[in-house]
Amino acid sequence: MPSFVSIQVIDTPFVSEYLFDSERENSVFLVSSFEVSNLLNVPDVQMVCCIDDGRILLANCLFPHLYLCKNDGSEVANIYLSESPIDMACYDLNRALVIVMNKGVNLINLTTKTCEEFIIKDNLCSICSVNSVIWVGSLSKELLQINIEGEILQTISTYFPLPKICVNQIDGEVYCLSPGPVEISDHKSDVYVIFPAGNTKFLCSISKEYSDIAVDGDGEVFVIGGKSIIKTSNYKREQKNIIIEVNGFENPLRVRYNNKTEDTVILNNGGKTVDVYKLC
Repeated sequence: MPSFVSIQVIDTPFVSEYLFDSERENSVFLVSSFEVSNLLNVPDVQMVCCIDDGRILLANCLFPHLYLCKNDGSEVANIYLSESPIDMACYDLNRALVIVMNKGVNLINLTTKTCEEFIIKDNLCSICSVNSVIWVGSLSKELLQINIEGEILQTISTYFPLPKICVNQIDGEVYCLSPGPVEISDHKSDVYVIFPAGNTKFLCSISKEYSDIAVDGDGEVFVIGGKSIIKTSNYKREQKNIIIEVNGFENPLRVRYNNKTEDTVILNNGGKTVDVYKLC
């Protein structure tokens, strides 16, 4: 069972508070887990997104397929894509959005298991969606706000890359996990928040390299990578970052939070295992 330990934070605009194992011993428990190779025709997956009814979408970046199933791995269905996927997000119970190689964004019908071209644009790398609003990150450091008709509503220019993004279901703020400056050897990951109005705010720098980011229904941010998850408090509510680390994972690749079920879905063991946790 993973446990909470302290973690070093290089820089944060608020006071940091450290929590240890004894205070959070019962805050993590496993809901379900399954091995990818036992259920799918791929050895591992690198992408996951949550659907509000408890289903999940999985994908391997090398193959033009999506795998739709329940969060325990049952009732698997294949969805074929035009190209290999780069990132994906759920739009509603019946539709998902997938960035595909060299083709922009595909709109996926989860009922008919079909896809169609949605936005044709190069250099897209990350996507998230909330309340009928879609955000897409590009390699050119731009965050695009679009609607389901494919119209670009807003373009926000940033000074940092946008390889991993997620969106707060409460107020629509976009959180970004971005590589830190290469000239700082122990400065591995930066966390930013981008407000719908277009302004950005630096949250903290983390002294390890992390691979993904998610935000829960209370606006608390999870950052995952290495052998651990970091959870930071909602900085607006408490005016401080409470930063804790959950150890015991094995090379976790992706993390997603389901606001309806309050489950945290983690691609563990290099994407070979799909684990569903309650993180309180």
